[in-house]
Amino acid sequence: MAHAYSTLFFLEDNKKDKSFIFSFDGSGDFSTMEFFLIQNDTVKLIKKNIFPHSLGLFYTAFTQLIGFNNYGDEYKFMGLAGFGKPTYYDQLKKIIISIDPFKLDISYFNLPIVDYSNNFPQINKIYSDKLENIFFQKEKVFERDYNLKICKDIACSVQKIFEDIVINLLNNFKEKYKVERVYLTGGCSFNSSLVGKLVDSNIFKNIYLGPNPGDAGGAIGSAFYFCKKKKIKIFGEQSINFSGPAFSNEDINKQVISKISNNNEYKIIYFENFDNLSKKTAELLKLESIIFWFQDHMEWGPRALGNRSILADPSKKKIKDFININVKKREPFRPFAVSILEQFANETFWMNRHLSPNMNVVFKTRDHIIKNVSRYCSH
Repeated sequence: MAHAYSTLFFLEDNKKDKSFIFSFDGSGDFSTMEFFLIQNDTVKLIKKNIFPHSLGLFYTAFTQLIGFNNYGDEYKFMGLAGFGKPTYYDQLKKIIISIDPFKLDISYFNLPIVDYSNNFPQINKIYSDKLENIFFQKEKVFERDYNLKICKDIACSVQKIFEDIVINLLNNFKEKYKVERVYLTGGCSFNSSLVGKLVDSNIFKNIYLGPNPGDAGGAIGSAFYFCKKKKIKIFGEQSINFSGPAFSNEDINKQVISKISNNNEYKIIYFENFDNLSKKTAELLKLESIIFWFQDHMEWGPRALGNRSILADPSKKKIKDFININVKKREPFRPFAVSILEQFANETFWMNRHLSPNMNVVFKTRDHIIKNVSRYCSH
């Protein structure tokens, strides 16, 4: 219920229209998927999938299998999928016994155990030797390296299976209950490639995601659930995207500027006028500078939405590699999000009536943009 209420469905217009919430993740209270029907501002649980038959567990197992072992590395796996081909699609589909209800062949998996003893979650190996033997022993691959074709193709195959199953489940629900609006939540809805495919499928007129649909979103979801249950009025559109700490110019001057002002390595310029600051920033970006942008309240959620962001000019061919290697110090295949003024978004991307203010949808770039960018970057 905390996941369901974190979608802020009750703040949207047209509350009397039928819609539904789809929550899916590794597991919570022994549930791995839940379908809620919303009508007349009431929430009714229609069906749920029970642990350990979990799409999240399925996805995490393969994330670990190719060498991404840290808790929460699934976003890396999703990014790598774009570099592979679905070579193993049919083979991996056999691990899934049924789609609706979703059921895994558990012999390929170990039950997850999350350990918090080191102040950061760690998870055990959740793929079994049986799953490992399918790929790596037969291929005589003993080192897991994301540069290997087999790892890219596994990622691509799993991502496609993941997308096909979710779209199939949601389409079945839509046909049965005749709904046009869906709210996605739970850790698996962070998979922005999946959300993009769902937008592209045109199954629903409207697809909604909050800024923090994962476990952290459950905190605000539980608060909203309490308010609704106690009939405490929640006013207006809640601006929770930017609800973190903020710092005034006085704070920054005291804590930062005064401490480095005598250091010759830094040149400090104060702009009274924000337009002048923006103009100077644009000039520096054009000169291939990297900008560390800090303003207002911090984003609530895992995406950098502009208040705490690294900015660079995407038309510079090697800028992505430079930031990945020298600034973020991460894998070179990792992508960056494009930031664009809303009035130009739809003519740049195929958005199918949707927006992505929380950076949670991967849209297709329109063909004429790809051609122009390719031509521009080649010079």
